[in-house]
Amino acid sequence: MNDIKINNNLNDLNSSFAWWITGFADAESSFTINISKSIKSKLGWTVQPNLAIELHEKDLILLESIKSFFSVGTIRLRKKNNKIKSIIYSVRSLKELTHIIIPHFEKYPLLT
Repeated sequence: MNDIKINNNLNDLNSSFAWWITGFADAESSFTINISKSIKSKLGWTVQPNLAIELHEKDLILLESIKSFFSVGTIRLRKKNNKIKSIIYSVRSLKELTHIIIPHFEKYPLLT
């Protein structure tokens, strides 16, 4: 019986964190599709979907937590004049977006 209670608490914690991620993404993320010319593409164009969250460098731990939750994506630095300007978590893989990111937002919908 204790196992069930512990398991339920873990499920509640995971669900709460999932909702937190959705709320945070609602406020701070952007979903974009970049279309650009490409000589490598048969049609001459490439389409690149992207989920991005860009924050101040002091918020690195938040982006690392989100990356850890989804187990996909990258975190990179945006520099200006050799100084860190911001930190960006992004997911650009169509497979990762369609199999991990979108299902998350279907289960835990954005409000805006």
